[in-house]
Amino acid sequence: MRRNEGSPHDNAIVNGKQVRIKRASTVEGMPVDEFIMKNADPIWLHQNEMWQLIPVEEPYSDADSNFKGSENIEGNQNDLRNISAPDEA
Repeated sequence: MRRNEGSPHDNAIVNGKQVRIKRASTVEGMPVDEFIMKNADPIWLHQNEMWQLIPVEEPYSDADSNFKGSENIEGNQNDLRNISAPDEA
């Protein structure tokens, strides 16, 4: 059997008869769904109403607040208590 590359169908023999079977759609050799998941950005997914594929970002947690400004709040308060007032002359 000769395969027509432009046709969305394949020919197969079922019960001694030749039948046409629809081929799965592919983009660059991979299934369409897989191609979309790898290459689409959230804006495109939203415009095409594919909200279930948009990656969900986790909300901020306490681990995110570990930046230099809040290293050791209790230690900073202890440092302030150890500072003595200047001696008056």
